[in-house]
Amino acid sequence: MPPLMPCLRPCSALRQDDMQTKLGEVALHASEKEEELATFRHLLEERDPATEQTNHALVTEFDLGQIKSAAQHRAHQKRAEAAPAPKSSRRDQEVQADIVVDMAAREERFEARRFVTVAKAVHQVYSEFLGLSLHNARVCVSVHSWRVFGRSGAVPMRGQKGALYHAVSGWLNGSIFLQSASRLSEAECIEARRQRDVAEARADATDRLLQDQHATLEAAHQQVLAERSAAAEARVVELRDKFMLELDEARSTIAQLEQTLEERDQTVEQFTERIGELEAQVKSQDETIATLTTSNERLNKRVQDMQAKLATLKLVEKELAKSKLAYDKIQEGGHAAEARLEEYKAIQSSQVRQLREAREANQALQACLEEKAKDISGFRAQVAELEARLQDRPMLKQQTEATQTDPPAHDEAHWKNLMAESAAEVAELRETLAASKHRETDLQTHVTRLEAELARCQAALQQPSPPQPQSEAPTTKPSPIVEDVPPSPPLEPSKAVVAQTTKDTQPPRTEEPFSLPFV
Repeated sequence: MPPLMPCLRPCSALRQDDMQTKLGEVALHASEKEEELATFRHLLEERDPATEQTNHALVTEFDLGQIKSAAQHRAHQKRAEAAPAPKSSRRDQEVQADIVVDMAAREERFEARRFVTVAKAVHQVYSEFLGLSLHNARVCVSVHSWRVFGRSGAVPMRGQKGALYHAVSGWLNGSIFLQSASRLSEAECIEARRQRDVAEARADATDRLLQDQHATLEAAHQQVLAERSAAAEARVVELRDKFMLELDEARSTIAQLEQTLEERDQTVEQFTERIGELEAQVKSQDETIATLTTSNERLNKRVQDMQAKLATLKLVEKELAKSKLAYDKIQEGGHAAEARLEEYKAIQSSQVRQLREAREANQALQACLEEKAKDISGFRAQVAELEARLQDRPMLKQQTEATQTDPPAHDEAHWKNLMAESAAEVAELRETLAASKHRETDLQTHVTRLEAELARCQAALQQPSPPQPQSEAPTTKPSPIVEDVPPSPPLEPSKAVVAQTTKDTQPPRTEEPFSLPFV
């Protein structure tokens, strides 16, 4: 039988949560690998025309090493732009890429419009001052003039825009050579042709040099692209293999975890069934224990009842024996008992009268105590009024001094008299307050004495009456009960004691209640 494990369910639940967490981590890692693989594929498939074709104007401005570094920088920038941002979504990346493309297109259109405007201005100048057309003009641009114009801040371009750059730069540097038979002399034409041939030869040499540099740059660029493509493909293959291995490991781990979960579930089901069986057994045993406990309580109750009945029977036997002895004695002294009975009846009637008188005296004491309490409350109110007036005197004096801080000289005697009267009145109030406190102390002492007398009276009332002798009281003829006496507290003291207590405790009624000597 497997042992009982009440903590199995929480442990299994915790392990299931751990496994779910691990599965989530594996899925997240797989998604990251898929995104990385997609990024490498995108980089591998992407081809930038600007990097595949070499800019002719750029070759004229930089050498091959500078062009290589610029191409590497541009490729790095493209990779950085194509790489997904860690904290931005794909939609944000697409919007950002569209913004970059739009800005580049706007800049290109702006440059094109600017150089077309310059070309039109050049054409207008040639037409007005030379009477020639831009198509009939033979333009030759030296490499030096182009480099100077290129360093002035313009962006080198190809094709028609490059020709416009050549035209504008040659016009600005004064390196334009024209051929016109109508306006030049023969010598000037020969010199112009010679200079034109020299310029054309120099331009052809420059073009050949540029073509060689362009071919070299294209070869280097293609080699770099091939190397990077091969490296990217190798990296993609490596990442794919690594990802597949990790995916296989994750799948095997998931399968093992699922198998472990199934085994755990089976074990939990077995233990659950076993726990149910044990709970059923415990429930049946609890019911049996409850039944036995109820039966035991009933038996104990019956035993206690039998013991009580047995004790009662023993007491009855003893009382019966005593009653027999008393009955024999009563039979012997019956006449004497009847005489004593008459005497006890007379004593009982006298005690009833004393009880009534004691009640009346007690009521008188209660009324006296209430009157004293009222006198004390009134006296305390008067004392509080006196204290309030004593407290108001300094405030009144301060108010008077505040209203009349600088009294006139002729009222000084009047103020002194008022101050003397106030001092006398304060002294009188203090004497009255002292007398009131003394009177309060006397009244409190008197009340304490009255309370002590009342407590003594109540203690005397609670004392029991002298018991009747058992040998002379007949059991067959009970004594009559006086029906006209109402129910009252325990027995009270005799009439003489109550009268003496009332005489000692009551104060003289001739005294007037306490009153103040002034209003």
